[in-house]
Amino acid sequence: MGDLGVLEELVSLYHKNALAFIGKVKLHLKNQDYEGVAFEAHKIKCGLKMLKTYQLCSLVEELNELAKEEKNPGRMNDLYDQFVMEYAAVEKDMHRTMQQFKNDRK
Repeated sequence: MGDLGVLEELVSLYHKNALAFIGKVKLHLKNQDYEGVAFEAHKIKCGLKMLKTYQLCSLVEELNELAKEEKNPGRMNDLYDQFVMEYAAVEKDMHRTMQQFKNDRK
């Protein structure tokens, strides 16, 4: 719709939520608090879908299901690690895309 400010705010919120997710899930996994993992995964799914980061969403959905069943901690840790790595790549792409969008609007 052309409102760069709204887009920037959405992307900023997305980054804050992702970083909060990364920090909280790391602690929940360490403490074997699978209910906490499931809660954090559920909270972030909508934002991941909204910004069409489907690979991240897929990882979170699987993490959520495993956490609800409280099984396979090794796989949950693997999914978490994959999320962190994939998020770093997505963050770089988003930053680059936002810069291009800003430059194109000048």
